[in-house]
Amino acid sequence: ITIENLRKEAKKSLFLALLGFILSATFIAGLGYWLLFPGFLSLAIFMGVALGGTSGAVVAPTAQNYPGLSEKTKTRVILESSVTDVLCIIGAQVVISMMLSGLRAGPGQTVTGAIVGMIVGKFVAAAVIGFIIGLSWLKILQDKFKLPVPGMASIAMAILVWLGIEFMGFSGVIGILAFGIVIN
Repeated sequence: ITIENLRKEAKKSLFLALLGFILSATFIAGLGYWLLFPGFLSLAIFMGVALGGTSGAVVAPTAQNYPGLSEKTKTRVILESSVTDVLCIIGAQVVISMMLSGLRAGPGQTVTGAIVGMIVGKFVAAAVIGFIIGLSWLKILQDKFKLPVPGMASIAMAILVWLGIEFMGFSGVIGILAFGIVIN
């Protein structure tokens, strides 16, 4: 997979990932509500978003080793599976947060507005914090120690970032995702 292929296929892969995730999650949630969790819509939705994506750990090696696929198709499939992995994590985090907080719409607010507010509050704040800590971590390693990003120290720092962001009440998973993107 080349950067050029990634750039060309990103838009189509994102559309494919969103469409596939929404359809799969909706179908799985509906089936779960009907068969497994009648009366418990939140559990069915959780099951739908948790299982609604294709697994990048399975799809990527399969696509790379399948001889009949073009480079364009390989890129699109690998990107799609990577995006759905992230959507599954974020979707599951949102549903769990809603279930634990008993999220309800306030006066003059729709449930959709409450959900958007929660997502913005937890996920965007965590991403910003992880991004800022990642930039600071790179600066500390390069300026103070004159080192490239060492693996073990960065893993330890990622764990500390996760713990700190979770302690603040935000999403530690999203925080370390942003941290990891910055340091890589």
